[in-house]
Amino acid sequence: MAVKIVSDSTCDIEKSWIDEHGLIIVPLKVMFGTEEYSDGVTLSKEQFYEKLSSGKVLPTTSQVTPGEFTSLFSGILAEGSDIVFLSLSNFISGTYQSAVSAKNSLSDERIHLFDTFSANCGHALMVRIAVQLRDEGLTAEEILSRLESIRPKLRFYICLDTLHYLKLGGRLPASSAFIGELLNIKPILTLEEGKVAIVEKKRSLPKTFDWLAAKIKSTGIDRNFPVCLGHSNSPQALDSMVRQLESKGITLHDTLTGIIGAVIATHAGPGAVSIAYIEA
Repeated sequence: MAVKIVSDSTCDIEKSWIDEHGLIIVPLKVMFGTEEYSDGVTLSKEQFYEKLSSGKVLPTTSQVTPGEFTSLFSGILAEGSDIVFLSLSNFISGTYQSAVSAKNSLSDERIHLFDTFSANCGHALMVRIAVQLRDEGLTAEEILSRLESIRPKLRFYICLDTLHYLKLGGRLPASSAFIGELLNIKPILTLEEGKVAIVEKKRSLPKTFDWLAAKIKSTGIDRNFPVCLGHSNSPQALDSMVRQLESKGITLHDTLTGIIGAVIATHAGPGAVSIAYIEA
């Protein structure tokens, strides 16, 4: 039985890789005021960052609806394929629950749903692993089981260059943001059991990269799996992170790089970099 790997658009994987590996991507919606766009379809990442930098009000995003999933899943099942769908953390978006509703309405056990408990390149890494398992000939049930066994060792970190967008989005009090900006604070965020958490605060990006290097070296990277990287319209910052990690003896292998998309970048802002790997 053929297996179709489906993901929502927040995995932020580049279109060339998506097309090459036969992924199906379901876009979330992005709203700038009254203007609504489909993430990655009618609004490219480049266009998103142009709008983000020129606007004074943050955009909003909305989840994929149960009806959209029902339509998509029905078509794939009619073709005779099983489905493995991977979503960003259900604590960030209701997209996973929409997929659950669609599966329940269709009552078909060939639909297999996986909450990555992650976002951006952490999400992308689990998609890459799912594709690899599919290509090795595993069934949908086997792919889901393997993903569930790997997920506890997934590590995802995003280093922010600015507190401005956390403040605009109401995730950081204005007074704290002011002091943080005055001290040049650069927070490092992760997802713990699917929930956003600040794990460290440093006073420059190089210092955040030093912290990240020490974190990686303390446990190691499982080289049986790829590494995913991301940046919010800031390839130079990503290059700096990679060079600094390499200077600490950390060589990243089999990497896939993507631009951080609307859902995460709305709060992270430009200049952020991210990394995801499987802990050894």
